[in-house]
Formats: sequence, structure tokens, C-alpha cells
Amino acid sequence: MKKILLSTLLVLGLSLPLAVSSSNVINAQAENETYYLVLGQNGLYNGEKGQTFEQLYLENTVSLELAIGDALPTKEEITSSIKDVTFTSWAVYEDGGALNFYTTAPSEARILYAMYDYTGSGEDVGGGESGDTFTIYFQDTEWWNNEAPATGIYLWNDDGNRVAWPGERMTHVKYDETEKYNIWSFEVPVEYDNVIFTRVSPEGAISDYGAKTIDLSLLDRGENNMYSILGTEAVWGDPGVEGYWTTYEE
Repeated sequence: MKKILLSTLLVLGLSLPLAVSSSNVINAQAENETYYLVLGQNGLYNGEKGQTFEQLYLENTVSLELAIGDALPTKEEITSSIKDVTFTSWAVYEDGGALNFYTTAPSEARILYAMYDYTGSGEDVGGGESGDTFTIYFQDTEWWNNEAPATGIYLWNDDGNRVAWPGERMTHVKYDETEKYNIWSFEVPVEYDNVIFTRVSPEGAISDYGAKTIDLSLLDRGENNMYSILGTEAVWGDPGVEGYWTTYEE
């Protein structure tokens, strides 16, 4: 979840004996601003994926021309390719990792991130396979999400197939203000047997942010669909933090 473009109001000097009046400034019309709305890995805008803006290190992003205070897209326009995941709000990552939420175009920021919530019963996402993938969730904890990193997922199998370290970014599902944790999701191809969850950069070219879980076998999850490190103490580097498999429910 990552730069800010502020428009400049140009007041043209006129050959008048007096300074430009305040009424002229008030009547000047500000131009629309370009806002970059980051949809997340599985997000859709009106049913379509967004664009990549390499100069801003943004993927799956929609750019819209809006005036400050204009309404931002709602859940009628923002959807997810993951079943039972619903868009909730737009967020801006502030200094220190805090999140501010918006329904209208803010004056302070031009890059906003889509937040989602899981709205299903939990009974149909229990690690079961659907086609060539299955959904895995990860629950982080306060030390892990300090300064607002993302979570990555590193996958490999015993045949030597593996993704590039530190993995691929997972999709943000929700943030719990009370217990200070995030839920992340990812569609795992069935060919992979092993996983490490990694703490990674929130945007741009993915990079390692210094923490990971221990090596995990997906076969050990049983009927569970989520790995949790909630309540653990910070572990940096090897061997990684150890959590437990559990089931994600609404």
C-alpha cells in the first residue's frame, strides 16, 4: 500500500494600478488533479484490471482526473476477482504507517490504495481447491506491520520450481484497528507444495523487508486456509517467525 503532484494556481499579473483583488483569486477555477488509485493484485475497476505506472512504481492502478472533494469510486465500481471479497474504502499510508481513509479526493495525497473486506461465511474458502489454484490467507501482527509494509508469499515445490525471492505481494483483505493486524490473501497454483510468508516493500519493485516465517509445507495445513503470527514476538532474518495454521472466517 507509494509522488504527490500538487497543482499550482497561476494568477496572471495585469497592468492595473492596484494589486489583484481577492475576488479575482476566489473566482479562479482550479484544474482537475490526477489521482492514482491502486486496486491491489486482484482488484478490478468496472470489471477491468488497471495499468502499470512504472515511473511511480505502481501496478494495477487506475488514474482519474478529479477535483479535490470529488467522490472517489465506490464498491459499485471497485470489485475483486476473489470470491466474497468486497471493496470498503480508499486509504492513504501516512508517515509511521497510519492509515487515513477517504471517500472523496483529498487535498493532501494523490496516491490512494483500495481496502477490501471478506464477506463470505468462511465455509467455502477453507483451503479447498478451485480449478488450478486455492486461496491462502495470512494474518500478520503489530511488529510485522509496523511502518506499513506489505506481505509477500514465496512458493516452491520439490521438483525445483520456485518463484523469485522474496515472492509475490499478497492482496490486502482487511485491517483490524483493535488488535492491530492485517489479513492478506493469495491464489496459490496447485503445483506448489511449500511456502514462506515474507515482509516486503508495499509498492514498486518488490524487496525484502527483513522478516519471514519459517519454511512451511502446504500439506500440513489440513483443512485450514490461513497461517497466523498474531501475538508473536519480533523475529528478524533466519530462521523466521513461527505461527500456526488456522481458518479464516468473517
